[in-house]
Amino acid sequence: MVSLLPGSRLGRYEIVEELGRGGMATVFKAHDPTLNRDVAIKVLPPTFSDDPTFPDRFAQEAQAIARLNHPNILQIYDFGEDKGFTYIVVEYVPSGSLQDRLDAPLPLGEAIRVLQPLAEALDYAHSQGIVHRDIKPANILIDTDSRPVLADFGLSRVMEQVSRMTAPQTALGTPEYMSPEQALGRDADHKSDLYSFG
Repeated sequence: MVSLLPGSRLGRYEIVEELGRGGMATVFKAHDPTLNRDVAIKVLPPTFSDDPTFPDRFAQEAQAIARLNHPNILQIYDFGEDKGFTYIVVEYVPSGSLQDRLDAPLPLGEAIRVLQPLAEALDYAHSQGIVHRDIKPANILIDTDSRPVLADFGLSRVMEQVSRMTAPQTALGTPEYMSPEQALGRDADHKSDLYSFG
């Protein structure tokens, strides 16, 4: 995985701290001095840059996702490459994820309050031809106003394409939430998202 020290730079962004590591990226809180705001930077593992077609596919996917404009979809601000790292800059949501709140079952009213806007966000993304491919509580962020935000759109698709080149029929995703077709290494579509969402 990726290690960046606080105070170092990635592009124009100043690294503040590491927020977490997952299967697809290491996430850092950073500061954008140009716009004077905090952001989150998802830095992809260097192994993906071994594929010469990866940067172009990553750029195409980032541009497609950046066109999504919905209050419950994490905003993409920027993407790029620096110091051998490919990264994507997104809205910083400081309050944690839905996963952090699942120590006990959510009351029905709260579950509906969280899930209804996410269902609308998914419907909107699907109407734009975008499939998430990795819906799970850890990819649902909750901001300080209790607004649920669906994160990591598109990253799964890019990773899936690279992993299939190196290991055909490999399933990429989180097994507990993965649709049957994804578990079999097949293509995911909007129905796969609905299965995971359910």
